[in-house]
Amino acid sequence: MKINTNKLRNMLGHITKVKANPLLEISNYIQLVCDKDGSMRINATDGDNHITVFEDGEYDESIDFIVKTDQFVSLINKTTTENVTLTAKENYLEVKGNGTYKVELVQGEIYPDHKIVTNGALKIDDCVAYNLKHGLNVGKNVKSQTAADGCLFGYLFRNNHIITADAIKVNASDFDCQGLEVLIPPSLANLVQTLSSEKVNIIHDVNNNSIMFKSKNIVISGTLMEGVEEYPESILPMIEETQPSLCVVDTQEFLKALNRIGLFIDIYDMNTLQIAFVGDLITLQTVGGSVESITTKDSPRHEDIVYEVNIKYLQDLVSSVDSPTIDIEYGNPDLIKIVSDKDQMLLSTLDNE
Repeated sequence: MKINTNKLRNMLGHITKVKANPLLEISNYIQLVCDKDGSMRINATDGDNHITVFEDGEYDESIDFIVKTDQFVSLINKTTTENVTLTAKENYLEVKGNGTYKVELVQGEIYPDHKIVTNGALKIDDCVAYNLKHGLNVGKNVKSQTAADGCLFGYLFRNNHIITADAIKVNASDFDCQGLEVLIPPSLANLVQTLSSEKVNIIHDVNNNSIMFKSKNIVISGTLMEGVEEYPESILPMIEETQPSLCVVDTQEFLKALNRIGLFIDIYDMNTLQIAFVGDLITLQTVGGSVESITTKDSPRHEDIVYEVNIKYLQDLVSSVDSPTIDIEYGNPDLIKIVSDKDQMLLSTLDNE
């Protein structure tokens, strides 16, 4: 079967987000299938999560190959011919491109399929894929990085938000998902980032604790995390609470200032940054005495206050924002609140750690 190299390379680019499971040999392989209707699909799995990438075409041959992922993907990425030809031999797949190659082929195996039951499942249509991916991307910098922290290791969908938290940071990003309440593991969240269409349909198989995301040419499914009921109910009310003071700042100017002042904070400073809200200025000062001030765009509510925060955590939050300005709410001695057009974030002060 002949296939355009760029089309194949693009399909493989999506499935490489699936990481092989050392305890499951089949996860080192992908499946290429071409049906009689002329469409082609590629399947990949790590055992818990599954992705299928579709490509419409006019292929006149039915195929079903299971090939070694690393070897096949590396070969196609390095191929410079316009097309490649795939031919199944007795115990290998012959790939013709710049040369003729023998790719490891698995025979006599049934490749795992999506582990989800759609009949009777909760179905949500036409969710905005950008908001979904944005919430997961922001949450990556906010959630706990340790699986031992249980539910805080995942991404919580609750009350039309994607919520993430650890002991220091909290974020809630807007995502209209019509009452869906689930806990997404990081491995599945990483896969969801590969969705490319504007809309995505979500199917929640409650009985089997699994979920599916369907876009135009990609289907992703996976097993959900346990512990939704253990996720603190107080997080969303806490993050939505308004603080006494408010200023508006240019997002990129604030981030650039943090990056500059961060050059003068070393490991002995424990990433400590003093941030002072005085008049219409935000002043950043290091332990060593380096100082930079930023003029706010607006300060509708103001009272002077000084905080100490971890600059790395503050940079993580601000760098995740994609709106031109952010609102910074302050006044609570234990918290700073950052609000964009999609996100509400909290950062604990160092005295509160």
